Amino acid sequence: MWQLDGSKARLETSRLTCELDLAWPGRGLTKLAGSLVAGSLDPSNAFSAEGAAIMQLTLPGNATLLTDAYVRGNDLVATYDESADLPCRTQVYWRIENESDFLGIQLIVSVQTSLLDAAPSLTVASQVAGSVRLVEEGVALMSLLDPNVSYVEVTDGSNVESTIIQNNSQITNKLFPGSLEKGVIRRARILGCFLSASSAEQTARTLHERFVRSAPPLTT
Repeated sequence: MWQLDGSKARLETSRLTCELDLAWPGRGLTKLAGSLVAGSLDPSNAFSAEGAAIMQLTLPGNATLLTDAYVRGNDLVATYDESADLPCRTQVYWRIENESDFLGIQLIVSVQTSLLDAAPSLTVASQVAGSVRLVEEGVALMSLLDPNVSYVEVTDGSNVESTIIQNNSQITNKLFPGSLEKGVIRRARILGCFLSASSAEQTARTLHERFVRSAPPLTT
């Protein structure tokens, strides 16, 4: 599960491990490794996402005022205060997703402001050592150095302005188009999964349909 030491977080489960510095969310989840088969001790099922940094949450300017961080169940939660660069309070969940047909992390980002009107302007980027392509709107497929494993990101479409592929190795999602009014909470979510490369595209399409239909996450 998640382990938190100051701003440094580490995920350790039987299927996925990674690291994250909450003081620098723009660096993303790194040192990713895991197994596609639940409970498997066979090294042939293990993978290492060398050179990958996923779910890099970039806050405008130097707006990384981490005010709270904790672990609750499968969630790692961090809150960033309003600042001159980002006039919005931002709360972020990194939620472990461990299902029979995939494993990964759901990123849930919520924003609200004390101003009458504000522009959140957040981005989430993922970079891998392999290539990236859009399968369909809201579904990006990324190959890893390990030919047996692919990384897939899907969005539910709400509060995600656009998805951009850069240099054939990075995908960037722009969050929260338009303005944010006082008293309103807006939420965006992205699901990142590691899948068997042989069936990654088909599984990704199925996950996207399921993700779009799923109920909004319960957060505080």
